[in-house]
Amino acid sequence: MSTLSKTCQSCASSKVKCVRSTEDQPKCNRCLRLGKECAYRRSGRRFHGFQKDRQIEALESRVKELMSDRVIASVEPSAPTSHLTSSTRSASFNENDNNENNLGIDDVIKRGLLSIGTARHYLELFKSVLSPNFPFVVISSSISINQLRQERPFLLLAVLASASYDDFSLQRLLGKEVKKAVAARMILGGEISFDMLQGLLVFLAWSHYHSKPNRYTQFLQLAISLVIELRLDRPPQTEEWKTPLLFETQQNLNKKTYVRPSWGTDEKRAVIGCYYLSYSTAVFLHKHSNFPYIPYFDECCRSLDQEEEYPTDKYIVHSFQLQHIAEKINRLSTDHRNDLKKPMSGTELYVMSIKSDLEAFESRLPFKISTVPFLAIQFYATSLCLYQIALNHDQHSEDSMSISQTWRADLSLAGTNAADNMLNLHISLPPMMEVKFTNTQWIQTAFAMLVAYRNTVANNTPTNTISFLHTLSQLRQRVGALSSSKVDMDGQRDVFSGFVKRINQTEERLMGVSNKSSMPTNISKAYENTSMASPSEVSMLPVGDQSLVPMPELFSFPEMDDQFMQGYSIDPSMDQMFNAWF
Repeated sequence: MSTLSKTCQSCASSKVKCVRSTEDQPKCNRCLRLGKECAYRRSGRRFHGFQKDRQIEALESRVKELMSDRVIASVEPSAPTSHLTSSTRSASFNENDNNENNLGIDDVIKRGLLSIGTARHYLELFKSVLSPNFPFVVISSSISINQLRQERPFLLLAVLASASYDDFSLQRLLGKEVKKAVAARMILGGEISFDMLQGLLVFLAWSHYHSKPNRYTQFLQLAISLVIELRLDRPPQTEEWKTPLLFETQQNLNKKTYVRPSWGTDEKRAVIGCYYLSYSTAVFLHKHSNFPYIPYFDECCRSLDQEEEYPTDKYIVHSFQLQHIAEKINRLSTDHRNDLKKPMSGTELYVMSIKSDLEAFESRLPFKISTVPFLAIQFYATSLCLYQIALNHDQHSEDSMSISQTWRADLSLAGTNAADNMLNLHISLPPMMEVKFTNTQWIQTAFAMLVAYRNTVANNTPTNTISFLHTLSQLRQRVGALSSSKVDMDGQRDVFSGFVKRINQTEERLMGVSNKSSMPTNISKAYENTSMASPSEVSMLPVGDQSLVPMPELFSFPEMDDQFMQGYSIDPSMDQMFNAWF
């Protein structure tokens, strides 16, 4: 219901102030004095459209961009030119002003959980040890811990929770602080910031260090939502996504194209890292990923490779290429699963083309892939993705002996070699290097161990059994050196003890449920000599040695192991054997 105007029509037309001595007075003082009619009209809001609101939003956006350039120039006067020019921008300043928690729940130093000196040590540990194994979040050597506390408090918290692996109890405590900060800032506070995105990526990368349940998928979806909200998954030149309410037919219906400053290198690394985490684990654990490939990712990788701000930037483009191949394999196995079981189907040609892509990828590398463990493990893991397609074939179908079995045998051999190469690479690394392994790399290593186990049981030859038991013994000694008997406040042991337990269970299964007497004498003695040796006395197979990898008879399991292998088919085996790890 409209109300009366505060100014009468006579005063309004004369553009003078309308004054009444009392509220009950029927006429204003001026109309009484001049003897004029005093009439008030009903007031109503005028609608001027949304043009004014859009202008205000555009001005506010421009002010924020100018302020971001000013803050960067004042805080980092010695930063690289790429961060200071107006041709790039940072998502860090295109966000809500939710920085009141900078020295609040995230600052574990102020709250006394660890000293400033200890925190500085863990930050340097992250920069030098952990970050090269996950090149998607890089902290410059010139950035101090005090600067991170002010500008990136959640990233700092995630870094401390990941790099404090030498203090098991503290690391578990910091991991819980990360979860509390996510709940307080994102769930309750509704914060959308690049600080939260980088922190989540770091926390996800080394999530195996923290207490169960990890809730990996849930945290990953939060990271993906931040990428979408910050619009990091699209190029700078994009069309207007909002549809305005048009009240006049003469208004221009053409969409506007915004030309924004391009994202900085940190943002480009983050979006590729989110893509990497999204598919690197989903393909092995048979989980759906809703962050698929888009052509803009290629542009980000090329830009990082050309600028090469950090030494690890040159590996991101190769990692992305492998991940794109893995995505193709995953889609093939899910969307064309039935076609893969049909002999002489067109999908076989597509599978072999993917295999050729993998071979071409390795041959085109400007360096030997084994010299970059981060990339080598991912390459072997992608080969294992193809190996899953061979195992998805129906073992008892009438066409199992058709000519189409040739390509499946090739894939099986490639998968066997990839599993052995990955395990041998792991064993050949310097001692204690596993502390920097990401959660993804542990999942890939676990799957390689499972593939090697299946092939050993399928072949059932003394040579293969001795070789695999030898490998398991070395893995147990390496990982066992990282474990301790301590427990956290919840009574849980460290994550490495769980992996050692799975290695022991695999050995017991392979040896006939821990009954060594059921094994041939030569295998039993060989295993005893291997398991009793120290790590320095155990001879390691060279990476890529295929002398102990004959063509596997994957589809003819021994009768004595048939019941066991039925319980460990390829689909549920990862959950059954490594559920506590993941």
